[in-house]
Amino acid sequence: MKVVRLIESFFPVVSGPAMQALHISEGLERRGHNSPIYTSALGLSGEPPNLPVSVSRLPISRRAFKFLVTPDLKRRLGEEKCDIVHAHGYRSYQAEAGFAAARRSGTPFVISTHGTLESFRHFRMGLLRELPYHAYDLATGKRTVKKADVVVVNSAQEQQEAMDFGVPRGRVHRIPVGATAFKKGKKRFPERQGLKLLWAGRISRNRNVHSLIEALAAPECRKATLSIVGFEAKSSDASRGGYIDELKALAARLGLGGRVRFLGSVPPGRMMPVYDTHDAFVYPSYYENFGQTVLDAAAARMPLVCARTGVAAEIVRDGENGLLTGTEPAAIADAIGRLDAGSLSRFSDGIAGAVAEGYSWEEIIETYLRLYGGLLGRRRTA
Repeated sequence: MKVVRLIESFFPVVSGPAMQALHISEGLERRGHNSPIYTSALGLSGEPPNLPVSVSRLPISRRAFKFLVTPDLKRRLGEEKCDIVHAHGYRSYQAEAGFAAARRSGTPFVISTHGTLESFRHFRMGLLRELPYHAYDLATGKRTVKKADVVVVNSAQEQQEAMDFGVPRGRVHRIPVGATAFKKGKKRFPERQGLKLLWAGRISRNRNVHSLIEALAAPECRKATLSIVGFEAKSSDASRGGYIDELKALAARLGLGGRVRFLGSVPPGRMMPVYDTHDAFVYPSYYENFGQTVLDAAAARMPLVCARTGVAAEIVRDGENGLLTGTEPAAIADAIGRLDAGSLSRFSDGIAGAVAEGYSWEEIIETYLRLYGGLLGRRRTA
């Protein structure tokens, strides 16, 4: 079986969709299938990174926001003989080109949405900056998702969003993302003067890190410290930059400079020692279509304090294996104040059990194989 995978940007540009695309193609290749990746040359300077799958990086002729036009893709897809076309991300040139090529050849077309349908509504950009999204939907009739053979989503929340967007229920398939690594054995919680809290991810305004920092100024958090892992990333090209500088200024203004540390970027495969030296993972994001860092923290047996969004809403049972919190500083502080030695140990064991099945990449690749297998030989639906 040959599955051509399309994505607007790829490594060295790091993103959740890129990580998923790599894992899926690599998993298929290990099982004897062929799954080349076509993408743009965004971010490429010098030699491309050495990856275990075939990656074609095509030149960008022009760009509007994150819409990267790579004209060579149409020709390359016309030359490809494949069984399935799988695009990652809506509102992209790559998805549009893949949809058109699949329609011409009668090849099944799959699209993974990665939160690109209506997540922009949660980014607090203002109506004017939302206009390009609405204009695109109006101009295209949402065809790449509404007429896809299969729309893949990662969470129950994203599944509902896809149906609200107009995708027929029978074409929406929920397949989660896999955890980077699972911790073996119980997590230890040494006695400390205060909690060592951790936040990790791509630092953007919709992740609400500012409210977490403000929560640390509350009396119930006065002994807690916070480590922030990640690099700044805008949720969209219409988002405003400079967020990480604002966070540092906020910590200094609140007198928290010594209690809030910015550790920079840490590769996912090297996060386990970071988890091991912290007591709880706090993630009060306004919106996540999934929340890879939440899943990875759970797989590392980290007690979770999270907003009810993305995968957190599915794996955290409030008060049983973690805490679900509001997004306001007072609510976050109250949740942190409820953590003690007994709850930390109970939440650690409980959240590990919640993600023990269904979130390994081996299981997920098998799910994709069943999905693809069901599409083989099927001509595109109208």
